Parts: sequence; structure tokens; C-alpha cells
Amino acid sequence: MTFRAVLQLDGATATGIVVPPEVVEALGGGGRIPVRATVAGVEYPSTIAMRAGQAKLPVSADIRTRAGIAAGDDVEVDLVRDDQPRTVEVPEDLAA
Repeated sequence: MTFRAVLQLDGATATGIVVPPEVVEALGGGGRIPVRATVAGVEYPSTIAMRAGQAKLPVSADIRTRAGIAAGDDVEVDLVRDDQPRTVEVPEDLAA
């Protein structure tokens, strides 16, 4: 699902995007929806979560820097539901 949205400041430094209800519904609904997000051309794994009655997609400082965007910018967003297990590979020197 592709749509345009304004990157909103949420607190002192956090930013996020309000996901329209029709997009949430198309992604299967629910309180937490795992997605592959592409914001302003930068792809990353994330989760849509309900906050203050709105579905929101967080956009970290790293993603903002890589995409060259800031709070208040109008951005293109593409979301694909991602039900694949999320795993983290532990480096050998840290594995016990």
C-alpha cells in the first residue's frame, strides 16, 4: 500500500507517520502490524502500533538521515505486511 503523509514530530525528537485507517485495514488490521516500510526511498522493518487512537509508523533518526527528511516533510510511504519471523544473528564472539 502506497500513500503520502507528513512526517510528524511526536515529543521532543521522535517522529512518526499516521497510517490511514484504510491502509491499516488493507494490511489486515490489529493492534500491532509487522511491516516492511519504505519511507522516502529507504526500506526498513517496522511495526505499526496504535498510539492515542491512531495507527502510527515510527521513523527513527537513522532513517530520517538516510532519507534526507525531517519532521514536517511530505513523504511517500509504502507498506507491505511482513509476517516473517524476526531474528537477530548473534556474532560468534558474543554467543555463549
